[in-house]
Amino acid sequence: MSQTARRRSTEGYTLLEMLVVMLVMAVLARTAYSLRAMTSMDYHLFPSRLVLTQSRSLVSGIPQEMEEQDAEIRFNGNAGINKARTLTFPEAGNRKIVLELGTGTFDERE
Repeated sequence: MSQTARRRSTEGYTLLEMLVVMLVMAVLARTAYSLRAMTSMDYHLFPSRLVLTQSRSLVSGIPQEMEEQDAEIRFNGNAGINKARTLTFPEAGNRKIVLELGTGTFDERE
């Protein structure tokens, strides 16, 4: 009877060890994924920064400008973009954002 009790207790430790190893692997995978995801935040934050700068231009009536990828994006007092362009984000899989002339609208493309 005592041998059966010992065997049951060691089987439980094997399960516990496996759960600990899986927990460590999950934490490492989550950390690695979050570090990789941080590099592509520019692509996801760009539309918000663009709309914020455009809104400031529209409210104040004063031309505004912002920098993105060594390119200046200028808005006139009516919040229109003065130069159409395409911005490519290599860290986000070469996705592109096209800035349209005049109204300042943008289109996301892959």
